[in-house]
Amino acid sequence: MELALGIEGLMPFSETGLERNADMAKAFSVGSEVEVAVLESDASGRHIRLSRKAVAQQREQAELREYAARPDASPATPLGSLADKLRDALKGR
Repeated sequence: MELALGIEGLMPFSETGLERNADMAKAFSVGSEVEVAVLESDASGRHIRLSRKAVAQQREQAELREYAARPDASPATPLGSLADKLRDALKGR
């Protein structure tokens, strides 16, 4: 969807993923393409709220699920608990 409105009216600064003192006009120049997720919209569709941070979080979660599904993602031997490690360490004393 293409929007010709100013980005500051559509996306709260906290959802841009920019540093606090960054200039939104410089970060998002006119005509630049920005991938965002829709956080909220009213029934009439006249007001929407967008987020770049949500897109980054969704990508990270998808990558994590993809990695966890790989057969080589889990360790070959179980790590055990801290209690197991302490017990093993104290056996030799």
